[in-house]
Amino acid sequence: MSRTSTLFSEWTRRLRRIVLLSTGLVSLACSANSKSEARPIETVCYASPDGRLVRSSLLVAPDSGGGERVLGVTEVRVSPTTTLRAVERAKLDATGRLLRLEATVGEPDADLETRVVLDAPSGHVQIATRTTRVEWTVPSDLPWIWAPVLTAPAGGGPIATPVVARVELRAVASGSAVRLLDLGALTSHTVAADQLVIPEIDAGTATVVVADDAVQVDDGMPRSLHLAALGADVAAIDAGRRNLTLAAASVGCAPLNGR
Repeated sequence: MSRTSTLFSEWTRRLRRIVLLSTGLVSLACSANSKSEARPIETVCYASPDGRLVRSSLLVAPDSGGGERVLGVTEVRVSPTTTLRAVERAKLDATGRLLRLEATVGEPDADLETRVVLDAPSGHVQIATRTTRVEWTVPSDLPWIWAPVLTAPAGGGPIATPVVARVELRAVASGSAVRLLDLGALTSHTVAADQLVIPEIDAGTATVVVADDAVQVDDGMPRSLHLAALGADVAAIDAGRRNLTLAAASVGCAPLNGR
């Protein structure tokens, strides 16, 4: 086995241990019914080719009642000394509809975080910083998706994450329209499913449109992200890939123990 494959396998083992301990997914996995047992926990690590500009991680686990939990951490290095981190935890029902999102954005070691909570069944949104708290009510007539909470520095554009792409893909699975929440402008509007997910010729593959970014998915899991605001491409680190550097493989998973 190559060193790249070994590193990837080690990251995968570490991700499972950290997340199962920190989010209580051990009990979910052990008590799941036979339908859930047929859906194993999936983890994917991502990195920009240099392994340093962007790194991300995604975990999808079965939840009770046929739903799923999605956990992701994305880190973007905005300067030699500054990194922005987005931590997103989403819960979906059996139809793929968002039930709840809890997200934080900020520097990993700083207290100045933005915190977001979306409670779709109640139509309630909370956005809080160290000095400000906003509460907002949004119609829950359609499945909810949200504009990326992570943005490029100096007024740059939004940055897609694997969690956003996964939730969008599940939200439009029924073919219905969805409700897009812009958390910066505090507005929401309806978007047709075919404007967000574009099927490709190969079965099981598609392009998910997230703001200005394009995310390639395969069998429901994001595999590569083109991030327009950063002018960068981010790809899944698979054991069989040879186009990513060894450095990318060694640091490709953002830590899943973020606050």
